[in-house]
Amino acid sequence: MTAITWDSQSVPLDLGGFNQMIGLKLVSWAPGRARLEMQVDERHLNSLGIMHGGVGASLLDTAMGMGVSYRGPDRPRGWCVTLSLNTQFIQPLRPGPVFAESRRIGGGKSVAFMEAELRDAEGALAMAGQGTFKLLDRPVSA
Repeated sequence: MTAITWDSQSVPLDLGGFNQMIGLKLVSWAPGRARLEMQVDERHLNSLGIMHGGVGASLLDTAMGMGVSYRGPDRPRGWCVTLSLNTQFIQPLRPGPVFAESRRIGGGKSVAFMEAELRDAEGALAMAGQGTFKLLDRPVSA
């Protein structure tokens, strides 16, 4: 479990098994926004020696979902499910740190529209994405 800090408050946050497995970290979180980071290593590479596109799509999807889920430091996180996800692959990523940032661009009480970018350590844009998210009152049960 990761603890995220806002204004000297620490809030426990479980990012889920898949995100933990790939090494994803939530580094900042605010209304309609999230910033994630991950260290790309051999586990994330495809047969061409570059980051697998599915890993990048997961980073964008998670960044957008976390941006939708923020409710404030004194409230439990919200929940959402992805209704649609579009990705654009701009340049390949190699091993090293990557950063995904999202922002809300529209929506209402039940649906949110988001966009996100994935960049390397130098700030070069590698992927972009847009998503539509259904807002939920609680997690989806199995």
